[in-house]
Amino acid sequence: MRYRIAVVLALLSLTCKKEPPPAVQVPTLALQAIDASCTEAWLKATTTETPATIRLVRLTPTLQTLQTLQLTTADTLLIDEGLLPKQTYTYQLQKLAADSTVVETSPSVQLTTMDTTRHRFTWQIDTLGGGAGSVLYEVAIINDTLGYA
Repeated sequence: MRYRIAVVLALLSLTCKKEPPPAVQVPTLALQAIDASCTEAWLKATTTETPATIRLVRLTPTLQTLQTLQLTTADTLLIDEGLLPKQTYTYQLQKLAADSTVVETSPSVQLTTMDTTRHRFTWQIDTLGGGAGSVLYEVAIINDTLGYA
């Protein structure tokens, strides 16, 4: 009986090896699309390790390096200018080592620039007074259907 218990315990000790769990790599780099106008995009870069050398890359429509900079704070605002209206752009951050090799990349983000207006206006002219000596000092456009002069 003792022999059987010893064999079972020996087999169990061989099969119950605990392996350490795989190391979970926490991303230290993040990119967030904040806003866009017709020709500009605003992006927020975030890192948990400072200082960090990062590169902002525009992936679409063509691969282009926009900026390489040293982050000394946890987050910063990045601006991409000279874009085309009503276009979708994809961006990514790359963390660089001292020899400029890429050691980490952020998930990519997409941003669509706004379209321009259609430039179709309807004007309504009101004449105030007799027309002699009238002066217009200020015009305020409130929204797409209301303006004051």
